[in-house]
Amino acid sequence: MYAAMSKPPASAVPAELQQLVADVDTGARTPRGWAGRFLTAVAITWSLAQLWYASPLPYVFGWGVINDTEARALHLGVGIFLAFLAYPLARFAPRERIPAYDWLLAIAGAFAGSYLFFFYAQIAARPSQPTPMDTWVSVAGVLLLFEATRRALGWPMAALAALFMMAVILLWQFNNFWQVALTLSAVILSTAGVLVGVNLLLPYVSILMIGTGIVALAGIVVNNNIILIDTFNRLREDGRSPEDAAIATAAQRIRPILLTTGTTMFGLFPMIIQMNVSFADGAINFGGASSEWWVQLATAVVFGLGFSTMMILLVTPAWLLAPYRIGRWSKRQWNRVYGLVRGTGAADADPSYAANDPGEKKSVLPAAE
Repeated sequence: MYAAMSKPPASAVPAELQQLVADVDTGARTPRGWAGRFLTAVAITWSLAQLWYASPLPYVFGWGVINDTEARALHLGVGIFLAFLAYPLARFAPRERIPAYDWLLAIAGAFAGSYLFFFYAQIAARPSQPTPMDTWVSVAGVLLLFEATRRALGWPMAALAALFMMAVILLWQFNNFWQVALTLSAVILSTAGVLVGVNLLLPYVSILMIGTGIVALAGIVVNNNIILIDTFNRLREDGRSPEDAAIATAAQRIRPILLTTGTTMFGLFPMIIQMNVSFADGAINFGGASSEWWVQLATAVVFGLGFSTMMILLVTPAWLLAPYRIGRWSKRQWNRVYGLVRGTGAADADPSYAANDPGEKKSVLPAAE
């Protein structure tokens, strides 16, 4: 019994599994010659630098003292640099040498990641006033960071990193965690629509094309929620009640959302039915090896976009009211308990209780303008 539960010998483990573990642990590339020695030297030097930074020695010798912000920027730059050198672009990329394009990407990623370290004093002197150079380096740094994450951790972690960056940008815009979560929920709805389309139409599944469709949808479907939430916030600033603002939002934005979604879906429909248009021959053909390759991607985008759009138009206006309705309900419960303790009615305990009564007559503004 114990022999059966013991760990199998290394020879019993498939070679593919051993290679996969080795790729994850040490990187999928094993450069030889000076490139391999340089990569090893950079990793060791950075490890020693981390020990130096964490120790009291910089303060003892008065050299190499940096703050946390500078340390994080330097750490990010070195991490991106090592990721581009240790992990190849794809399976077909060379593994025993480092191509020239990876050297260029590694240097660019190291500069973008460490930009705050090199220009900390200048950036601190002009808060909230980025220069064009700051903007371009930030955008390039985000793209290089996504690519480095994809190489080192795979597509799932790269997708999570993309969602995190989207959440940061949306939080900066809306300043509301609930609205950020509601916006990103469109990605989940689109994934559910992709699964529906896969089960209905596709005889087999291509992980590459379906995964590409899901990643592409992540940047498309959130636009509908952004439009609805931005309109809702604007109407609330104009003085409308949450209910009126939600109704007006749905009424005002349903036509542009359906038009943009419909044009995208109908534009991809010929790819789903494998229609080829030959302008040279003046003929329209169906089927073929080249068209079959794109059926999976088009199906994922069409079903994911259509399903998420329908659900967003139904769910988002209602969920925008959730914080207000929950707040009113909790306030009524508190007023009711507070009134019982004091021996008075809930309406006497708080004059705003009567205003929250659904039976009260309210002034309703028009839903659409």
